[in-house]
Amino acid sequence: MTFAEFIATVLVSASIPSVVFGQLFKRYFDKLDKRDADRAEGARLSYQADQAALGGVRECAKAITTGKHNGDLDRAANYADDIKHKQADFMARKAAAK
Repeated sequence: MTFAEFIATVLVSASIPSVVFGQLFKRYFDKLDKRDADRAEGARLSYQADQAALGGVRECAKAITTGKHNGDLDRAANYADDIKHKQADFMARKAAAK
């Protein structure tokens, strides 16, 4: 075995594990990034649901105290329904991914 063949053998032997581990790390970090994105979307939807509930309560209280409502209560209920459907779609996507 010549020196050039020895160097080539060493370089190939060193690069194969590096490529394999590099791909494994890339796959692992891609999964972490996806998990973080899903967690952020779930948190955003939860926050919106909380805000929709508070808005509905606020408009309901306003309607009760004034004895009438000007459509804000209907809009708040529609917004809460929209958020509820978005949360259900998100949970269905998460369940289908497993």
